[in-house]
Amino acid sequence: MASKKTNDSKSDTKAARKLAEKAKKELAKAKEAAKKEAAKAKKKAAKAREKARKEAAKLEEKTKKAAAKAKQKAKQAKKDAKAAVQRDAEATPAKAAEPAPAQKAKPATSAKPSSGATTPVAADPPLETLTVTALRAKARDAGLTGYSRLTKAQLLERLR
Repeated sequence: MASKKTNDSKSDTKAARKLAEKAKKELAKAKEAAKKEAAKAKKKAAKAREKARKEAAKLEEKTKKAAAKAKQKAKQAKKDAKAAVQRDAEATPAKAAEPAPAQKAKPATSAKPSSGATTPVAADPPLETLTVTALRAKARDAGLTGYSRLTKAQLLERLR
């Protein structure tokens, strides 16, 4: 009976060894498959990083171009504004030298028509007391251009 137990024990050990070998092989296969998947994932991640880097470079280039274009437009606008101010400055003295168009004075009506007296026409109020809207109207009447964007101080300066 002892020899039968040893035979059974040997066969069990043999079977266990076979199972262990089989498990080792499967584990090795699984490790190899995991390595391959990891390598694929690394390659995919590297491609994604490269693609993102290229997109970022493209966007940066577009941003630089847009900034340069905006800077150029601002420079041109500043140059145009300076030229317009200079033109207006040159035109303003010429306007002042020309006599103002004659305005018809409206006869004032008196409260007592029987006396025959007339009240004098009130002179224009000082420019400083006028609103920006009124100053713009005066600028329009004077034939000035570019007055719509001017401040009150600038309007006063040009109307004098």
